[in-house]
Amino acid sequence: MIADYFSNVIDKYDYGRTDYPKIMYDEIVRISKLIAGDRILEIGAGPGEVTEHFKKYDIDVLEITEKQSQFLKNRFKDYSGVNVVCSSFEDYRKNFTYKLILSGTAFHWVNQMIGYKKAADYLAEGGVLALFWNVTSIKNAVTEELYGVLRKNKGGYETKSVQKIYEDAMCYYDRVHATGCFEDTKIVFYERKEEYNASRFIALVESWGISHEVPAETKKELQDVFEKKPRAAIYLPIITYLIVARKRQKSGNIERVKISKKDVL
Repeated sequence: MIADYFSNVIDKYDYGRTDYPKIMYDEIVRISKLIAGDRILEIGAGPGEVTEHFKKYDIDVLEITEKQSQFLKNRFKDYSGVNVVCSSFEDYRKNFTYKLILSGTAFHWVNQMIGYKKAADYLAEGGVLALFWNVTSIKNAVTEELYGVLRKNKGGYETKSVQKIYEDAMCYYDRVHATGCFEDTKIVFYERKEEYNASRFIALVESWGISHEVPAETKKELQDVFEKKPRAAIYLPIITYLIVARKRQKSGNIERVKISKKDVL
């Protein structure tokens, strides 16, 4: 089961993957108009990098294995507003709603036939859904060299053009928009570069899933590539895309009838 694998690579996930841009978090807070005491639901917290930015609010955090959940409980044990729940989003049940539901590089694991509608159901009127992903497999000379080494051992390590990443992002945008449950849907792209050494890049690759364990000989080849670079490091291009939408307000016809005092008696 893929969830069992991810629960065993939390340390690699935490070390290898990069956080999201601060400007993105600021945008989510601005759009959702968060204030102290507002309820937030996070779907698929991983090692808690997103949770870290919202720990001052009342946040329910979903993870699907006991090991991952315990990791998060230990990390945020000093924050009374952080409530870790071992559950998938599909099985999660609550009798109240949230001001904000968010998910970082995880919503693709949610049943797409269920996820968007259920998110709308669990949002308060005017509440906000924020879905975002980091993409590190952007095609350029640097990534082609690294992925070429990985492909020698196993296929499937494909890089993507910027255009393809934009197209993938628009698919999620269209799914949110097509539900009819949301309004003011927008998509924002953030582009940057981040420094990686060999060990961090290997941790990134191994955090992708059970089929991505890197054999010793491949690790050695990757280390050789990095050692030839200045400071034994490379700068990976990263694209983050954010899809944010507000729950559609209920509308109805309002009829105003002017009555006289005699009509009331």
